[in-house]
Amino acid sequence: MPTSSTDFSSPVAEGGTVFGENGQTAHDAAMGRWTWEERFFWICLCALNLIPLWVTKYFPSQNGPWFLLPTHMFREYDNPKFNYSQIYVRNWHPIPHMLHDALVGLATSVFPILISEKLMLSLYVALLPISVFYFLAVFAPGRRWLGYLSFLLVISYPFMRGYHDFTLSIPLYFITLAYWFPRRDRLNYANIAVLATLGVLVYLSHLMVFALLAGSVGWLCLFEDGRWIRAIKSALTVTWAGWLMFFDYSIQSRNARWVDRADTSWNKFTTNVSAIVGEYLYSVSELGAGLAFAGLVWGVVWVCLRRRAVPPQDAPGLRGVLLQPLSTLMYFFIAAYFVAPYKVIGWHKANMRLLPLIYIIGITIASQLLPSTTTRKWRLALLIPTFVSLLGTNVILTSEIQRMSGTVEAFASGIEHVGENPKLLRVLVDNPAFGGIRPLSRAQDYYHIAKGGANGQSLPALGGLTVMYFRHYPVSDEFPDYNPEASDEDSLRVLGMYEYVLVWGDNEKLTDQLERASFDRIHERDQFRLYRKRS
Repeated sequence: MPTSSTDFSSPVAEGGTVFGENGQTAHDAAMGRWTWEERFFWICLCALNLIPLWVTKYFPSQNGPWFLLPTHMFREYDNPKFNYSQIYVRNWHPIPHMLHDALVGLATSVFPILISEKLMLSLYVALLPISVFYFLAVFAPGRRWLGYLSFLLVISYPFMRGYHDFTLSIPLYFITLAYWFPRRDRLNYANIAVLATLGVLVYLSHLMVFALLAGSVGWLCLFEDGRWIRAIKSALTVTWAGWLMFFDYSIQSRNARWVDRADTSWNKFTTNVSAIVGEYLYSVSELGAGLAFAGLVWGVVWVCLRRRAVPPQDAPGLRGVLLQPLSTLMYFFIAAYFVAPYKVIGWHKANMRLLPLIYIIGITIASQLLPSTTTRKWRLALLIPTFVSLLGTNVILTSEIQRMSGTVEAFASGIEHVGENPKLLRVLVDNPAFGGIRPLSRAQDYYHIAKGGANGQSLPALGGLTVMYFRHYPVSDEFPDYNPEASDEDSLRVLGMYEYVLVWGDNEKLTDQLERASFDRIHERDQFRLYRKRS
């Protein structure tokens, strides 16, 4: 274990650039003096990632509408047009996993809710590569070129799954670490205030990433000089305000219904190996994921070729870089990825949340291996393949996302045929999958955003991690779900409790039951059928 701070930063500083009074030398070296090619590619890569967000009416992330609905209900709680206040109560406590939704809610003061959602998703699209370049400015000063690979990580499986608070927490995690590290031994009150604010933002984005932030700060300090007290003190300096909020959340969510301790499982080792690409990069297209992964692989090859093209004394030492504390943090995350459960207390894809941290820290460590200068020819040898890789990926993703949005539009086409504040039931005879994403899983919430009313399949039904709660639990008493395996008598009873039934797909048994339960088909489009109960 290193015993001095110079041991920690020596791999970073071998190119001749060291941290200034507030880390400004490193920042200027990595963020300044951009060539016109680099600026051009930055704009093009960012634009490519924004196109899939803005070419559709509904951005078809699987869980997106699930989080939009509570945000909309919170904003419109006192609007007499809707009956939200009769069914729900607002939760004013600061809770994890709410930052993206809160920002969307603020944006709805100016823009419609679907536009507000896209604006906040666009914020993440821009913020992720910005955070990577800022992180490189501190931990790999003067070696920013691999930061362009981060554009390949933006449209990922968590993003398309609708884990938008989680994805927003990733750039906030790296921004916080990059702000803290060069100031860690010279903190003033202004620095502490900024760090507390950043820590709160990470907490409000995602609880797991917040815990990883606290652990990362402590880990880097511990492996820098071996002092436990300093490590704990540094971790609390960054995260103390978030821990106070977590204490409040723990008290108010003791009876959260999303916690299922029996729903815990681990993936096989081989499954975790294949999931490093398939679970994170593969969202709606295997070919798109393959192109993105090819771009990342070329980045690794490019680093190796670049090191071979210079004398050994002009490139940082491999051993020094791979044994520094930042590298040990990546090793820990890799080990945790294989050891952590895939499902834990009802929370799915838990270990997958470590993959973006591994990818970006890996990019940083690879950057530290580069010589401090590179020629225009070498820069273009990285930038052009990265651009081609992302272009091919997003052409494929945009086409698939348009198909997905068309499916959601067909499902939502019945909104104009539904009355105000409806009580409706969704039945997915078929739940079409586009790669690993099923965009109809939460699409019924668009009806309640437009018309009011409630359903038992919404996020507040879980009773935790949401800004809205039902007034009465369990919600299954008033909003029972349709079970195709139930008896005919039970099915008719469930159907009879609703005004409208939204059906995707055909099923003769269900069609017959709807007829006997006094429902008429009033609208259809593609595989969507809308039924209304006779007066």
